[in-house]
Amino acid sequence: MAKIKDTLPSGAFKINGQFLESLVPGYHTLNAYNKWTLEKQIATVETAVRSGSIFTGSRYPARHIEIEYYIEGDDWNDLQSSYTTLMRVLDVENAEIIFNGEPDKFVRGSFVVPDDIEGTDTTRNGTFEIVCVDPFKYSTAEYTANAVSKQFNITYNGTYRGYPTFVTQFANTENASGESTSTNECGFVGFVNQREKILQFGDPNETDWADVAYPATVPVNRSFKSNTGWTVNGSQVLTGTQVGSFMNISPTGQKPYTYPGTYSTGTNYHGPSLSYLITGETPPIGKNFNFTWSQKFTASASQFGGFECILWHNESGTRTMVGALRLIKKTRDQRCDMYFYVGSTTAVYHATDWCKNIGTWSMKKIGGRIDFESKYFSMGWTNSAIEDLIANEITFHFMKNGTKSEMDANYLYSCKLQRFAFDNYEDVKNIFAPGDVLTVNTSDASVYLDDGSATIPATYLGALGNDWEDFYLTPGNNLIGVDYSDFTTDAPTFTIKYRERFI
Repeated sequence: MAKIKDTLPSGAFKINGQFLESLVPGYHTLNAYNKWTLEKQIATVETAVRSGSIFTGSRYPARHIEIEYYIEGDDWNDLQSSYTTLMRVLDVENAEIIFNGEPDKFVRGSFVVPDDIEGTDTTRNGTFEIVCVDPFKYSTAEYTANAVSKQFNITYNGTYRGYPTFVTQFANTENASGESTSTNECGFVGFVNQREKILQFGDPNETDWADVAYPATVPVNRSFKSNTGWTVNGSQVLTGTQVGSFMNISPTGQKPYTYPGTYSTGTNYHGPSLSYLITGETPPIGKNFNFTWSQKFTASASQFGGFECILWHNESGTRTMVGALRLIKKTRDQRCDMYFYVGSTTAVYHATDWCKNIGTWSMKKIGGRIDFESKYFSMGWTNSAIEDLIANEITFHFMKNGTKSEMDANYLYSCKLQRFAFDNYEDVKNIFAPGDVLTVNTSDASVYLDDGSATIPATYLGALGNDWEDFYLTPGNNLIGVDYSDFTTDAPTFTIKYRERFI
């Protein structure tokens, strides 16, 4: 029977959560050498005219921990079986290792086993080495704290500098119908420690408006926690027929979304549509706008389908297209075709992109020009016929192709229509939107942005020019200030996560 923790020596250790004694029958740890201390290497130079040496730097080398053990069995075959199990268990790299004598800390290491061992037919004595390329110990507990009054106040109990992770959650508010009521865009966030080392992401010079004389109106701004107020299968679409129904999902901790509950039946492309006719606006109604929507459009190689977003000028039931985007996944890979429309004309452009890249889109109209933009695509075209058209109906169409397998994900998270109050008005598209999550890991200088549909690397936000190497927690009290755009209406939530590091 395996020994319990309290009867094991201090040098016994867990590999990824389990003691070696419980994994290998007959195994016993005798001693562990070099696990308590770590030699510091000092670099110096000497000159012929100066006494002593000149200090040039210091470093901690890789940690080498030697384990002395013996292993026993009832007979030769039993011993060999246990030894084979030991070799298999030790065949791991960068494992989390926690010693019994220091259960609140761990190191990461790989095992080096020499060839020679000594013993009898039923026992063997031997040694192996744990090589920790990262020589430091880390607390098993991960500590978290939130900034209060734009400041972190951290008491760090490690004996060596620690590199934290910062998580910034940009506020987003919704009403009972799932409609976003937030104007909480942001241009930048920054962190500064008490040694005046700075991390900055985004653009501190970014403004909320390029030219603000009058506020713009926002007739539509909502998530799809429900489809209340939207018409199902009652509009006009570009491709196929409107049949089927919708479901609304609100996953815990994620943005709600709507998607086809059923595509019903049909030939070629078919599926349900959602449309919204905007009424009750007070003239003059802005002809220029920025329309954004967030979606997820993914499929395996054997799945097929489509999605359309269409803005109409609806005058007493007669529709004239202002602009549209159509996505069609029709090949046996994970790419989709993109068709862009500016006015009621044939597609003005056709491109191909990976389905996984489809996320948040914007369709912006200034005069007779519409610009389409996503994280991976930006293009615009002009059609003088749309200059005086007012987009007052929104249509989304979700499709499958005949009897072929439907898309793995054809979701719609949210949409927002912002009218420009005068013809030469242009809203600045701020870097951070309501609901975004920015994660910054100072240990490896990685930056990630989650817009609710996907988490992607975002080094372009500020990986260069920051004080990465010098931005760390030191033993004792640490004060870290935070900052963000002064036009942001609701303060983001700033969280720090860290493990204490020990020599």
